[in-house]
Formats: sequence, C-alpha cells, structure tokens
Amino acid sequence: MADKKIFITRDEYPRAYESLFRGKPHVFVSVPRKIQHAFGSNTIKRVAPNGFIKDEIRLTNKIYDYMDRVQADAKAADEYKVARDLAQADYFIEGFIKTFIDMFPHLNPDQSSNSAYTLDLTEKTTLTLEALQSLRVGLDSTAKMVRNFTKSDPDKFSEQEKAFSFKYLQPDVMSWWQDLLTAAAGNQQKPVPEFQPPKPEDFWDYGKAGDPIGKWKEGNIPSRVPAEQPRPRQTTIPTMSMLKERYLKYLDATQTKQDTKNKILRPYRAFIEYFDDPIPSNITVQMAKKFPFLQMEEFPERAERTLKDYYWGMNVFTSFCHTYGLMDGAQKPFSGIKLPKQLGAPAKGWRPFTDQDLDKIFAYDWNPQERLLVSMALSTGCRLGELALLTWDRIKQHGNHFKYITLIDDPEIFEAAVKNEGSKRLIPLSESLQLPPRREGRVFDYSIDGYGLASTSAGRAINPILTELFNDDRKSFHSFRGTFKIKLDETGITNELSDVIMGHGSKGDNAGKIYRGMKPENRNDYIQKVELPWLKDTQK
Repeated sequence: MADKKIFITRDEYPRAYESLFRGKPHVFVSVPRKIQHAFGSNTIKRVAPNGFIKDEIRLTNKIYDYMDRVQADAKAADEYKVARDLAQADYFIEGFIKTFIDMFPHLNPDQSSNSAYTLDLTEKTTLTLEALQSLRVGLDSTAKMVRNFTKSDPDKFSEQEKAFSFKYLQPDVMSWWQDLLTAAAGNQQKPVPEFQPPKPEDFWDYGKAGDPIGKWKEGNIPSRVPAEQPRPRQTTIPTMSMLKERYLKYLDATQTKQDTKNKILRPYRAFIEYFDDPIPSNITVQMAKKFPFLQMEEFPERAERTLKDYYWGMNVFTSFCHTYGLMDGAQKPFSGIKLPKQLGAPAKGWRPFTDQDLDKIFAYDWNPQERLLVSMALSTGCRLGELALLTWDRIKQHGNHFKYITLIDDPEIFEAAVKNEGSKRLIPLSESLQLPPRREGRVFDYSIDGYGLASTSAGRAINPILTELFNDDRKSFHSFRGTFKIKLDETGITNELSDVIMGHGSKGDNAGKIYRGMKPENRNDYIQKVELPWLKDTQK
C-alpha cells in the first residue's frame, strides 16, 4: 500500500514576498517541499496591479485560498486511493455476502434471477432500497441466530455456516451495508437511512466470547467473488455544501467572468441555507417552487429580476449535477418554472440626471477622487465596476490625437472588470476631462472585496451623497450612464456606434473586428461633440 501524502495547514504556509515577473510586480508564495506533490511547482504568483505594499494582503489570501483548495483535492484523491488499497487488501465483501445468501436460500429476494447480480452497486441495482433493507434484516438475524446457537447447540449448524456467520458479524461488513444503503437511497432519490451507533451485540467477537473458532478469522473461506475490483469505501452521499470545491472548479471551467460566478453562487448558498443542505438527488420541484417565497420572506423588497436570476443560477447547479452523475438526467426541478404573478418587486429603471441635477452634483464639494469618478462616469458612460478597478495602463494615447480607455483583453494588463464580451471595448476620452498626473497601478484606490470587485466600496462613496442631493431612489451612480447615452445620441451618432461605445453589443471590440464607421477615430468624433461644461473643474 502506498504511503499517505503529507499535507499542512494554513498557518504553516510561508509568508509572501515581492518579485518582478515580466517587468511587473507580483506577489509570490513558496510551496513547501513536503506539499509540492500536490502542486507540481515550487512557487505560486499573482500580479500586483497596485504594487506589492497595497496588494500584499489581498493577493496573499487569494494564494492561500488556492493552496487550501489544491490540498483539499489532493487529500481527497489520496484518501480515495488509500480506501481503494484497503478494499483490495481485504476480502471481497460483496462476493462473500452473495455466497452467504446462497448458503441460506430463503434469504434470496429474487429466486428468478442469479443472486450474483442483486447486489450490483451501479445504477442497475435490481433491488429497491426497501428490499435491500429487508435483505439486511434477514441476513443479520440469520447470522446472529447461528452465533447464539453456537454456544447453546454447537452442532445445530455446519462449520461452514458458522464460519460465514462469524465473518458476516464484523465491523467492515456493517460499514459495507451502510455504504450500499446510502448509495441506493441516492440512486433511487429516497431519504438516506439513519444508522444507529454500533453495539457489542451487533458483532461476533471470537476472543471475548471464548468461542473455539479462531481458525475462522484467517479468512480462508471460499466465496463466489465478483470479477470486478471491489469498490472504494464511502460513508455518505455528498450534500450540496460538500460539493462546493468541485462546483467552484466547474464554474472556473465554464464561466469566464468572476461577476457571473458570483451571481451563480448566491442562489447556491441560499438554497443550502433554506433547505438544510440537501442531497442534490433529493431536490424536488416542490422545493424549487417554494424557493422564491422563502426569499421574499427574508427580503420583502427583492426584485422579480433577482428571483428569476436565482432560478437561473440553480439551473446551472443542476447542469453541474448532471455532468457528474449527482442527479438523474431527467431530474430538472428548476427548468421551466415560472414565478407566480405579483411575486417580486417590478424592475425599477434608473432615471437619468437633468442638466439641473448635474449643476447640483458638480457644485458639491467632492473629494478629489470622487470628483474624478463622477466626471469619468459622465464623460464615458462606463459602469461603476469598470471605473472602480480601472488601471492607468488601460488609459492609452491614440497617436497624437486623443486618449482612450481600453477594456479589451490584454495578457500584459490587469484584467478589466467588465459585464460581458460586449463590454470589452475602446472608449475615447472627452477633451473636457482633466486627468490627474499619470502614475502606476489603479486610477482609484477603492477597496476590493472578496469577489475581486471594488464597485461596492466605490458606490458607498458616491450614492449616499446622491441620495442626499435628490432624495430619489431611482437616481444613483448608474444614472450617469443613462445621462451620457442621452447626450451621446444628441450628437447624431448612429445606434450601432452608440451601442459599441456603451458596451451594448454582443461581441464588443474583443472579437478583433472593427467594422466600417466604428473605428476609434469615428467614436472620438462623436465623443468630442458631447457638451460637458461641468467637467471644467475635475481636479478641483
């Protein structure tokens, strides 16, 4: 049997250190030699767009989280191998029990078929959970009867019957039964049976009982052993929360944007909380229909759109379960469900700012960073998340003509925070916008949350003041986007080019195709036509 691998805890991870990689600052963490078997490398690095000092804590925690996940996966694989090795070293319990059934024909639940197939652990199991439970009761009772008569009437049963009963009343057979019943419950979408703690009378201990059958313990008992390898041991069917690491890997492979992953994980966490962490195969249509009502009980103002998004997120989880055989392919509890009418608050459209609103906004005594943020929002139509994480190396110069923001994928630049592919675009900057002196790292220093976004902290710096100015819950930072769109359309721009600048297209500039009339120069011509007298004091 192979030696078990060594794993360490988080408090044993080395401290991070700073180093340049391809000319950019990175946070590095060395992988200790004793766990390199799980990583295949001796270091892990992450680019630090704001420099080592500002990004050290955030990126170190990100690397540590990654190391936790890799070790957890490697440990699970190692335990699987150890369990498999132990099962191969042991006698084949499945074949042994099949032979035991043959010795006592009255126990065979299906005399019309070969009993060698009745205990198949695959989805082709021919016995229901109830039949398996009944079979276990019969086998347990028979083995215990043989054990009891061995003391009072030693000649009542043959030596072979006593030997097999002794072998049956052992802890590993009990474990095998619990695994089988648990697997059957999962495959048949039935509640997992509750198992009582083992008691001494459940077993046949030849040493304590003083029975002269020690020779049987050697295991040289003939049995009809199946040809396939014995299964690895398991103790439970995984619940939703137990699948978290595997689900995260699935989302990493199927979703490119962290923001999308976050939206998918929210309903996953909520469903676990509302329904006490169910086994995926036990999720029903009734549970799916109840899901939005439980949300509304906790969040009475929740929007209808959010409720629908939560259904969408759970459909993604269902697809994951189908991929890994955790649900039957026909089980689609969230598919096609429609929200009841009047459930969820109707969508609220954001109101754009009027010119009088803009007068009030730019007359306000903003801090320099917030004044720059609202100025860039008004002059570019960018989303809050796009600006809050914007780095200086994404502000470029187009020859000697104009400056622009690029949100297109670039392996040499820190990833842009965009909503979708259509949002990856080039946005010329208005000549009215006065930028502060260029420097390294991010344009704004709003704190980054656990999802890698800064929109929450940036919004907290802006929206309370907008609420104070207007007392209108439909006017917020997002209103700058609608305001810019109106002023851009007033220049006579085409709808197609306006959509590209706003990031409303399906593919954006990331597709690598710049269609006729949509080049950066064309966009700049219209951007400069947008009248923005409020930007004169950007650096006030």
